Amino acid sequence: MREDLPIIEDARRPARREKNAGEEIRKSGAPPAGGKPGRRRGKPGPGGFHRTLFRRKRLLLPFLFLAAVLFFLLPRWFRGCGAAETEDARGAYRFSPRESSALPDREEEGESGVPSPRPIPAEEQDPLLLVNRDHPLPADYVPETAALRYGMASSRLCLDDLQDMMDDCRAAGLRPLICSSYRSYEKQEELYRNKIKFYQDRGELPSEAIRLASRVVAPPGESEHQTGLAFDIVDEGYQLLDEKQERTKVSLWLHENAVKYGFIVRYPPEKTSVTGIIYEPWHYRYVGKEIAEEISSSGLTLEEYLKSGREE
Repeated sequence: MREDLPIIEDARRPARREKNAGEEIRKSGAPPAGGKPGRRRGKPGPGGFHRTLFRRKRLLLPFLFLAAVLFFLLPRWFRGCGAAETEDARGAYRFSPRESSALPDREEEGESGVPSPRPIPAEEQDPLLLVNRDHPLPADYVPETAALRYGMASSRLCLDDLQDMMDDCRAAGLRPLICSSYRSYEKQEELYRNKIKFYQDRGELPSEAIRLASRVVAPPGESEHQTGLAFDIVDEGYQLLDEKQERTKVSLWLHENAVKYGFIVRYPPEKTSVTGIIYEPWHYRYVGKEIAEEISSSGLTLEEYLKSGREE
């Protein structure tokens, strides 16, 4: 038969009993023996305060996590170029032949039932094709393209030189990002309408909204992006399309080296009156290596270069 365990004398036991009695009095709301009023119900004591604070912090954790996620994602969403991080230094923009545009023997019907235009083969494309407000492209101008990563596309005419330029830029320890490349006539029309609406929502009259929009986004048919030979290239560390882009390491490298690969800065700051487009340090146009050297050394725009050639 098990013997009862001896009672261990503990000098703290009376104090504990008094403490427990005090807690019962506080819970009941009755005043303690000394006549002093107890703590009011609903108002936590020191321990309750910390427990309440802990619960509030726990509720805030999901919001803090969401805020951290948005902090890293929002700059890419709203800076106009956002794209996922590249996986490696070389081949980051390598095209996939399976995604390239086809060259059908006959015209095929599109979704609307209207025959889709046959893409113009690379050997038939003109690297000096002038596209601006005075020389628009028809809606059915579609170059043969090859798909780049992140949903971009490039004319096959400049694909190899573009690949070499991007690879060499990355080999120099930089992080260039193609933020815009080939755009169809329909896509350009969508962007143009959205920009007009942007200015109208700011209170501009329709005529003024069109004027302002045309200086930032070319009307459909007037954009070089439809040729597949124009590219907006920025630094992954700074993706805003503004004049500060020219001071990024990527832009400094491209402005110095792009000519070697056949590209020029299409819209320089001092030629806005000639091109009709604001200064875009991020916009590069392929014209071929030899012509790029001539245009760069002469300080002319593509418009001025072609005009001088015709006059000669």
